[in-house]
Amino acid sequence: MSNPLFAMSVPKTLRNTTDILSILKENAGRLQTHYDIRATLLDILKNNTSTYVHGSCKTFVTRRDHFQYQPADGFQNRTFMSVDGEHGSSMLRSQTDAERTCRNLPIPISYCTCQYPMENIKRSSTLATRAGKFLIEHVNSVLRRGNASDLCDRLRFKHVSPFLL
Repeated sequence: MSNPLFAMSVPKTLRNTTDILSILKENAGRLQTHYDIRATLLDILKNNTSTYVHGSCKTFVTRRDHFQYQPADGFQNRTFMSVDGEHGSSMLRSQTDAERTCRNLPIPISYCTCQYPMENIKRSSTLATRAGKFLIEHVNSVLRRGNASDLCDRLRFKHVSPFLL
């Protein structure tokens, strides 16, 4: 498995004045993704942007006193927050009670640490043959749509290699 370590250091001033450590410990027991890290960083850093017109052009100004999320709340807000266009959940807030697994989070199966029951499928089974033929046809159709069939040999189904399902 290729699972990176992620460590976070909470500033001393926030360790004693907020419940940030307890929520981080609670969320550490749940599956987290790089989207959650992004949501956490946005929760800390996101600013409101003020706009004003100066002459003939608009100017965007970020003001330190207009933080949008955690800094505006003194890092006290633990309620779940959903941000439009974002896939993750801030680790500084309570996360939903929904199951957090590779099945419902955007985690590629190659990086999944969840332990799902797997079944050894016989290579001669109808399911294995149908899956193999479907995969070959799908790859061939992608090559055709991408105008790459002249560059690549057409794939043909020969046999099924051992696999788990």
